[in-house]
Amino acid sequence: MLQKVADSMKTSSTAQLEFTYSAPEPLSGKEDDSFVSNSTGTATSNAGNVSQFPKFSGYREVLATTSRMAGRINAASVSDQECQTLLRERQDLLDKNFDDTITRKEKIRLEYIRWSLDRIEDSKFGQTLDMLENSVSKYEQFLSDVRKLENQLKQHLKKSRSKKKLK
Repeated sequence: MLQKVADSMKTSSTAQLEFTYSAPEPLSGKEDDSFVSNSTGTATSNAGNVSQFPKFSGYREVLATTSRMAGRINAASVSDQECQTLLRERQDLLDKNFDDTITRKEKIRLEYIRWSLDRIEDSKFGQTLDMLENSVSKYEQFLSDVRKLENQLKQHLKKSRSKKKLK
């Protein structure tokens, strides 16, 4: 049974997901910035006494990325039959909603089904959309850099023209 599960995982969407991570740079530039002093604010050199604890700050991006990946892996495991069942149930609940015969419990169930279907769709297209978003961000940064360069060139041109007029 365990081998069967392991074999099915080889062809799952986990092969599609790639994790890229670059360590965050310290905010202050100090190497000791990732540690805090003990409660008294003093550090001791005694090896048996822990004087500094890591803050583990700056890893929110990693947590968000791994959580997103785990959610996508989980949602990708939903079979087509389960997805079709959710779609039919959503349609039935939407019909009740438009007829104003839906109960509060059914409205909550409808929201849950919508959320589940969104997660399933994200498992199919989310990685590609994340890559597209990353590319767009890079192009936007490039555009910003080009505009800064353009402004610098204009300022330099104005300065050189004003120097020529003074001569």
